[in-house]
Amino acid sequence: PYRAMIRAFSRAFAESPPALYASGHDHNLQVIRDGPARLLLVSGAGIYGHRSEVSRIQGTLFARDASGYARVDIPRSGTARLAIIQVDASGQGREVFSTPVE
Repeated sequence: PYRAMIRAFSRAFAESPPALYASGHDHNLQVIRDGPARLLLVSGAGIYGHRSEVSRIQGTLFARDASGYARVDIPRSGTARLAIIQVDASGQGREVFSTPVE
């Protein structure tokens, strides 16, 4: 079923790739360019300390074995922006990466 779902998404995205596709399966923080969408976000590290190893692949813009989340800023005019916020043990977050979403 999982492979069938991936094939279905790939077919749907082939004609008109979305600007951003978000996934939350892996417990790390990743941003990858030029996959089935223009930007692929993997952000499944919302619980502090619940992390998994991460590897860089072709198109990787950001990859970190860390707790945190992603935020998309959409201004009234101009370009949207994807930000990665890393969270420490005290719950404090800091922006560690950003890129335009076009």
